[in-house]
Amino acid sequence: MSEAGATQSKPKAKKKKNETKTPDRKPKRTLAEALAMGVDLTIDETCAVLNLCRRSLYNLQERGEGPRPYKIGSSVRFTQAEIAEFRARMQAKSSANAA
Repeated sequence: MSEAGATQSKPKAKKKKNETKTPDRKPKRTLAEALAMGVDLTIDETCAVLNLCRRSLYNLQERGEGPRPYKIGSSVRFTQAEIAEFRARMQAKSSANAA
């Protein structure tokens, strides 16, 4: 038998773990820019402003105590006025419990 007819395949280059097909995207705006522009905030931005994790925000909403969101298509937004009202309610609740 001759080995001339045998094909040799080249080993495939392995992808590195952190190598992705799409380039890293930077956020469209920072939290400071969103607050300065007065635009409505996303869930992540709202959590950052209130210093809460997503689960805590969801738990507050399930109990009817969190800021009220609204939806645009599939995205959830919170108005800055609603966030301010939520903070005021929590401060009043905290003051009532302390007295």
